[in-house]
Amino acid sequence: MLSRRALIRNGSIAIAVVSGVIPGVRNAVARASRVRRNVNAMSPDDPDLMALRDFVEQMRARPANHPAGWRAFAALHGEGNEFGICQHQNWFFLPWHRGYLEMYERAVAALTYQHSFALPYWDWTTLRGFPPAFSAPAYRGRPNALYSPGSDDDGHGSRTPNLFLPDSSVGPETMRMVMAETDFELFASSRPLDRSVTPPRPQDGTDRAWLDRIGTFGKLEATPHNQVHRQSGGFMATPASARDPLFQVHHCNVDRLWAHWNARGNANPDDAVWRDMAFPDHFINPDGTRYTRTVRDMLSTTAMGYVYDDIHYASPAVRDATRSERVRILLAGSGKAPGLRQLSVGRMRAARADASLMLDVPLSGSGLSGGDGQLPAGTIIAVIRELQADAGVQGMRVFVNLEQAGNQVPDSDPHFVASIAFLGGTHVHAGQDRGLPSFAVDLTATLRGLAARGLLASDRLTLQLVPLFAVDIEGDGHGTLMPAAVDIGVL
Repeated sequence: MLSRRALIRNGSIAIAVVSGVIPGVRNAVARASRVRRNVNAMSPDDPDLMALRDFVEQMRARPANHPAGWRAFAALHGEGNEFGICQHQNWFFLPWHRGYLEMYERAVAALTYQHSFALPYWDWTTLRGFPPAFSAPAYRGRPNALYSPGSDDDGHGSRTPNLFLPDSSVGPETMRMVMAETDFELFASSRPLDRSVTPPRPQDGTDRAWLDRIGTFGKLEATPHNQVHRQSGGFMATPASARDPLFQVHHCNVDRLWAHWNARGNANPDDAVWRDMAFPDHFINPDGTRYTRTVRDMLSTTAMGYVYDDIHYASPAVRDATRSERVRILLAGSGKAPGLRQLSVGRMRAARADASLMLDVPLSGSGLSGGDGQLPAGTIIAVIRELQADAGVQGMRVFVNLEQAGNQVPDSDPHFVASIAFLGGTHVHAGQDRGLPSFAVDLTATLRGLAARGLLASDRLTLQLVPLFAVDIEGDGHGTLMPAAVDIGVL
């Protein structure tokens, strides 16, 4: 009888990998050798899961200081409570992590000899708990290498027991709103800013120093991405998240959503400072040497040799250059753009568990009114700038026109806008202070829903920020959050 590793090396495995391909991706599969599939429907004995278990076992068996060991791979993303060289809070978030996943796929193929191996993805919208292959402590009478409870001598806590991701994090309506955004910098995250000057200077070159700066969190990163990390607990809730194999299937789904977004006809940035940015020696070859990838090398999954099993179509990319320019100006907080209406709200105070931060935004006479007390046409964005939060605060919820907003108000309330998670603190990255984070929050759907119900005053809009606390201190009023400013813009 062949051993598990011998079975993995057998060339016939490739047939099993491709056999589930749906007709809509046959042409793409002809050009790509690997098909990333939904782990929710995979058998524990699936060849890709067997290869991944084998890979993790081999990597963990290597010394902690091995240049191509499990800890070395994970340390690129982060160690302890500090991030490594991974890209977050800027528009390199998606391409960097695409390259990071590719690094793992290449290493799995090299160590297990399954060259058609493809990472599975965890579709958390249809499976709100951990995938069984990653939550069972044992597999065939042995410890399951894909299960990582997360508790160790570094002080990391355990994975969340009985995880159930809420609608406000990954539900169908939340994901519909994320995927409906047509501008890349609002969908993902925005270009980094040099905040050492006033007004902040947006990225204007490809110097690697820009990789140490942040922009504004977009919808995909701030809510589903951050929330799944935070709510999963254990390593996943920390910068060291890549030490849990769950990281791979989580980020594979994030990458899949980007591929879907492009397939719907949404265009990536055409700015040279984005496409030509290199990640110098950010990735590790199977032999432990380092290599570089450039953003432009990672824009097509097919060119990179893989496809997703559920992308049925591809529409021509369309980019609204006028709207993109308005987005850039609004997020950077510098200058004005034709047709962009915006209003800055100041006089900040700290939000606590027992007292949300309530901001008054006058509509009448502000340029934000659509006339006759109506909401303006267009997308209404709140940019919550440079948010300072205590260590006990793990995120925030945003409401509009709900003066008694607080932790007791459910996310199903019609005044609810979004739930945003902080990952690994709100400002520490790569061991240095990159600046306080900003968040772009789309108010449009909630405001229009309130207007339809007659719940929106014609001359007044209020924005409420409610802090969320870590599980062990939730509800005791410990910790505050406070933005430097909030800008409301109509695109």
